[in-house]
Amino acid sequence: MDALISLVGEENIGVDRQQLARAFTYALEADQRALPLGDRLGRQGQEFLRLLNPGRIYGIDNARELWLKICQAGGHGSQLYTELDPDAQDVLSTLRDMGCKLIAASNSDGTLRDELEHFSLAKHFDLIVDSYDIGVEKPDQRFFSHVLSLIGQEIGEAEAWYVGNDLVRDILGSLMAGFHRAVFYDRSDAYPAFKSRYRLTRLSELLPLVSSRRT
Repeated sequence: MDALISLVGEENIGVDRQQLARAFTYALEADQRALPLGDRLGRQGQEFLRLLNPGRIYGIDNARELWLKICQAGGHGSQLYTELDPDAQDVLSTLRDMGCKLIAASNSDGTLRDELEHFSLAKHFDLIVDSYDIGVEKPDQRFFSHVLSLIGQEIGEAEAWYVGNDLVRDILGSLMAGFHRAVFYDRSDAYPAFKSRYRLTRLSELLPLVSSRRT
């Protein structure tokens, strides 16, 4: 979050870190919604800035420049994703103890395993699927079909869940491809109107959901 603040500039966001997190989450999904055709980066930047400051109007050139900087700060050597979810280690360890088979599957640039290793999370996963390695990204159904094929080879017809933080790329994409259940992890509480027991704001809330399905 500190890296994102430095890129945006405190004059644009004040001190409301929660609003910044919500705007970032929502703008990341903007290219999957009904954005105007053409300048994708510029439109996403405008969406981001509009959510931070609804009363201000931002030119598309400035918005594009900012969003490009944010995009470049991600990926290899990411400056954006530097904080580990405080529940991650305990939740993943508990799921393994419950007998769940875990797969990390994400859009990445070939660095997903390194990122998981950096946070000491790779040890919890049976398989790691990086979109760069398979040549297709979420929400393309071929991505999810590939993951399902790996699950099928390993554990047959066991119930398959997908947990993700993007409504289109993760939730709709996985359900349309045949996952039994999709859990929306809305950590920044960007979608409070989305009422569902399968919408979480804390990762630890996943454990009772999984437990209830296995008893």
